[in-house]
Amino acid sequence: MDTNHQSKKVKASSNLQAPVPKKSKKTTDVDSSKSPSKTNLSKFVVNFSSKNKNHFTTLSNFYVGPTPLVLKFPEDDKTYFNGEAAFHALKMIEIAKELKDEARKSELLHIAGLFETSNEAMRDPLEAKRKGGKKGYTVLAPHEMEIWDRVADDAQRGICRAKLEKYPQVSLDLKDSGSKPLVHSSRTAAHKLTEKDWSGSAKIEENPTSGEIKISILGGNRLGKIWMEFK
Repeated sequence: MDTNHQSKKVKASSNLQAPVPKKSKKTTDVDSSKSPSKTNLSKFVVNFSSKNKNHFTTLSNFYVGPTPLVLKFPEDDKTYFNGEAAFHALKMIEIAKELKDEARKSELLHIAGLFETSNEAMRDPLEAKRKGGKKGYTVLAPHEMEIWDRVADDAQRGICRAKLEKYPQVSLDLKDSGSKPLVHSSRTAAHKLTEKDWSGSAKIEENPTSGEIKISILGGNRLGKIWMEFK
């Protein structure tokens, strides 16, 4: 905190509680997709992704832990090499639960099994993402995607909870993030981000007249928000 000037009032969006250091009276927009070493972004937020060169990569679904991730189901436990594989498996499982078409339900449950550790290809989280995408194992119909959109956040919470239970480093990283908001940084241009996106981009603005500083997150930042629930 700069002690050479009078304190300024800080406004932040409701889910952002990080203390904000004082800045010069100049309007500044900082995109969280840029390297924190080239900006003061790291003073305000914690960016995480599989590409970031910091220990917060554990919060990414692309993180591959020392042992497989375990998700508990009523009938048995299922193991996945990474959160991304678990994410797409849960997508198939959750959609299947609500379908009346038995043939389609069976197909989706079979596909869900392809994301488990029995499939060595799923060691690569990028491959899991590809196989769970539009050009992957199956194309989901609009009504199926509507089901997933309703339950996806809860499914991801289950993955985050399982990572916390399995990997001590995840707990340490959450603790190290302190009170700073977590941003699942995106390579998508900020103006193209939507509230449905799992990633986001931090924006820092200062009013040139009042010196008031505001931090906001563009895009949904859904994964970042979910991790902040576990702080």
